[in-house]
Amino acid sequence: MKKGRERAVMTAAALAALVLAALSGAPAGAGPASAPATHPVAAPPPPKPATPPAPASAAASGAPSAPAELLKDIIPYEVMWAGKLMNVMIRGDLVPKIQLQDVVPIPHLFAVGVLDQLTGEVIVVDGAATLTRIRDKKMVIDHTMAGGSPFLIYVSAPAWKERSIPKEVTDEKALEEFVGKAAKEMGVDVEAPFVFRVRGKVAKARIHVVDLETRAKAYEAKDPDAHSKALVRFEVAGASVEMVGIWAQHGESVLTPHGTRSHVHLVTSDGTSAGHVDGLTLDGGTVLLLPAKTGAGPAVKN
Repeated sequence: MKKGRERAVMTAAALAALVLAALSGAPAGAGPASAPATHPVAAPPPPKPATPPAPASAAASGAPSAPAELLKDIIPYEVMWAGKLMNVMIRGDLVPKIQLQDVVPIPHLFAVGVLDQLTGEVIVVDGAATLTRIRDKKMVIDHTMAGGSPFLIYVSAPAWKERSIPKEVTDEKALEEFVGKAAKEMGVDVEAPFVFRVRGKVAKARIHVVDLETRAKAYEAKDPDAHSKALVRFEVAGASVEMVGIWAQHGESVLTPHGTRSHVHLVTSDGTSAGHVDGLTLDGGTVLLLPAKTGAGPAVKN
């Protein structure tokens, strides 16, 4: 797959060494400081005016922080991911590949993925996160980026370019085709994965949120349709929404579901519903937003 990068997972030992080094002010692996000299020392100079204390660290102040190597690797508009979709859906690999709080400091963050142990869905729109879980077959909304994720796609996207979606584009398949065509026309490299957004009103949208308890029971019963039966489905009708999607020409089963080139999550404008998009009926007047790093047209800020 051209461009885009899968993030390597830092081991706990390596991360601990970096943290201890940062706290001690010494490079990782440095030995203890030498003992102080015992010979007489000259009188100290007159005291200088007190300087204001240094700002508290992110950890001390409660502000989110992220491993330095993660932030260092971020290139605006370049899609990154942790984990693979097929490993989660088919092979049942639910081990977290990234911590959600680690991506919070990324500027202009957009993301889609699943929650730890496949207990729900994630969508992030310009840093605003919506997490959905199932409780008693009902959708529960949360906005705290905490815990791990076995599969997360994320990107920093500061500015966008708009294009109206034609009225004849009414469903998810037509939208996928239109996104690829519009991206080419606007100069986006479609050989590499790229992020896109859709704003507007949907006549109807079918979304799902995965329910681990149902999935676990189906696996225990050796049901071949265990994963699909764990998807609790909802319908959104006549609502204004924001969708975040990843379009990947060569990302099938890694970034996008089998047989597709896009992976799309949705959140309603009132924040009452969110999830993975299974089907769409657009209502006209919707707008496509593509990354502003290339192509013609004025940029639209987030």
